[in-house]
Amino acid sequence: MAKRSKEKVTRVTRESPISGKMVSMYIDAPPDMIEQWEKWNRQPDTPQIHEYFPDMPDEQREFLLSSIPPNEWEELFGEGKKE
Repeated sequence: MAKRSKEKVTRVTRESPISGKMVSMYIDAPPDMIEQWEKWNRQPDTPQIHEYFPDMPDEQREFLLSSIPPNEWEELFGEGKKE
């Protein structure tokens, strides 16, 4: 069995496809889970991100998928309809 990290929050830094800037976000998951997701994400029959990280906020999952931080997402698409 793989050794699990004791860290519960991971800082993820990526280049935004919108602004081209390097942006960081703290993700509510240990580094080893994020690394595993990064490997699986490119494979067929991978669990969906919301299945792998069911308790993670949507903004964090979107950042892992698209590298778009919440502030840039809002600028592009608005806040969305809240009901």
